[in-house]
Amino acid sequence: MGRRLVVLFALVACVVLVLLLQRGGVFRAPSRSGPPESPVERKDAPEPAEPPGEPVPTREPTFLPGHVYGPDGSPVGRAEVRVVHPKTYDLVRSDKDGAYRLPIDRSGRFLVEAALTTELAPARAWVEIPEDGDPAPLDFHLQRARGALFGEVTIEGVPLDDARAYLTATDSSGAESPIHDMALEGGYFNFYLDPPKDVPLRLDVKSPYGILVAPPRFTWTGKPMDLGRIELTPYPSARIRMRLPDGSYAKGALPVRKEELQQDIQYMALAALPHSGPHGLLLVPTQEDVTTRCVFIAVLKGDDLAPYMVEREVTLFFGRRQEIELVVPRGPIVVAGRLLDREGRGLRGRLRCGESEAATGEDDTFRLTVPHGGLHVVHLVGLDVPGIGSVELARDVPAQSMLLDADHPADLVYDTAGRILLLANAPCAFRIAYDLRNRTRDVWSAGAAEGTQASCLSPRLAAGSYPWACDDTRGRVRSGEVVVEEGALAVVDAR
Repeated sequence: MGRRLVVLFALVACVVLVLLLQRGGVFRAPSRSGPPESPVERKDAPEPAEPPGEPVPTREPTFLPGHVYGPDGSPVGRAEVRVVHPKTYDLVRSDKDGAYRLPIDRSGRFLVEAALTTELAPARAWVEIPEDGDPAPLDFHLQRARGALFGEVTIEGVPLDDARAYLTATDSSGAESPIHDMALEGGYFNFYLDPPKDVPLRLDVKSPYGILVAPPRFTWTGKPMDLGRIELTPYPSARIRMRLPDGSYAKGALPVRKEELQQDIQYMALAALPHSGPHGLLLVPTQEDVTTRCVFIAVLKGDDLAPYMVEREVTLFFGRRQEIELVVPRGPIVVAGRLLDREGRGLRGRLRCGESEAATGEDDTFRLTVPHGGLHVVHLVGLDVPGIGSVELARDVPAQSMLLDADHPADLVYDTAGRILLLANAPCAFRIAYDLRNRTRDVWSAGAAEGTQASCLSPRLAAGSYPWACDDTRGRVRSGEVVVEEGALAVVDAR
């Protein structure tokens, strides 16, 4: 009887166990701890954290093609190819010819790795997957297995490319001497040459994105050593998300100091400003919290699209990368203010922003309509000049541009000091030059088309005397000299 009960209980326990396993199970394999034996097999290390950003809709997979080759250039079969960051779970193997096709279900920037267990060192490369069309093929050339000292460098869990590893030795007297240094490849460093044996060593990592607060110290015993994953502490930084008036997000926002932007507007077209990609950061390389004020610029596709600009003061924290969302208010918005010179005196003229124009009133005030919130480039297209009267100015001249903040309206200041107003009949070409080490150089030139008048303002020039020349299509040349005084507007009337 007792034996029957034992058998009966055993059968019931087995049935219960099967039912539990069919429902998902209650048993989990114990997790392994400690550093992995090889950088290739790091499946138990914490996965790189996704950087904050807007969700990207999935789509039909795009296939990234390519080949995997060995150190001698021969194809490598059975190599594993996968996306390391942002983490996906698709893994493919190369065929006998070394070819692979890796499916990726969204556009963006990905870190792709090819590896062959521990036989060869893995290789990594960043690749851009376009929104439309197929990506360019990506080939990998695997190198020999890991050398004497190797490891991986990350920041917020993301493998870091833009960094350099430095190995330093300390002798018995305490003197330090550099041993080796190398650039990271796909986040990996690998010192093939043997460092000094049984000598205190220190590994430093230099990167524009962060700092290694506590460099690892160790001794090398003569056998290959894996230092594992080394995490940098981020400098005060933030990823900027700019929400546009239609509710969509710009792909990137470049932080620029307003002083630099003002200078760029004076001397070059705004469309020529460099702009960030989706990985641009506002970053200050310091080990303390900082507060800074910047203009954030998002440039959209298309030459005829004006950039979106927002000026904000932000606080950044050492050791933490933030996400900051900027909102460009919807429009149109009517902005009121006064047009003044540098000394605070009122200016009379006409302003243009896009398709909107407005003239100042008798009290130097204006009301200008802008298409949305944020900063806007405003052009001075007309100016009342004492002794001359109202002057129609050339359009879209960088030197006649200003910045208007629709979010925080204030007086609009245009500094006329140190500038030259050119008045000439068209068709003509006008040049102002100065002598630099006995060489005449153009500092400003302007022209006008048939049937128009050349009337425009120069960039700000240093006080002094400048020769000028004006020639028309009939070969007639007029020339002279103009004196630019400190704090005053000079006029050249070549009509």
